[in-house]
Amino acid sequence: MSCSEKKSSKKEVPTIVEKKELIVKVYLKTDVEDVFSIRMDNIQVDEFQKKNIFIRETIPLSTGYESITANFGPNNFSKHIHFGLGKKLKTVDLKTIEFTYKGNTLTITKENFNDYLQVNDSAELNLEDFSINTKNVIANKNPEISVKYSTIQFLSK
Repeated sequence: MSCSEKKSSKKEVPTIVEKKELIVKVYLKTDVEDVFSIRMDNIQVDEFQKKNIFIRETIPLSTGYESITANFGPNNFSKHIHFGLGKKLKTVDLKTIEFTYKGNTLTITKENFNDYLQVNDSAELNLEDFSINTKNVIANKNPEISVKYSTIQFLSK
């Protein structure tokens, strides 16, 4: 008995794996040093568990734009994404906010901010100079920016 070697002429086609990893980049400057955060809440782990991911960074008083980059890791995604603007009263000048997920990129500017994001009662958006003024309106409620459902729809397509 003998074995014969047959060379296969089949070519393996590499599969393109869609990267399911949310990356958020915020370009801003502030007139007061504070701790800014980007968080994702209610990420489904299994049928019984959910988790939250917080990314915090101290942004100094700045004359130029600083960036915060939040990488939420593979397969972490939920419709509850918030940007914490710290606890101190301040003015935050925004340049852009960029979301990347599943090959989709969404860049938020002053022209489309209201289509994709909203500020809570402790923050006031000024679209003329693309800034946010924080204020103490409600006790124990920190100023923040939240994504709208239209953002989730765009990124998930």
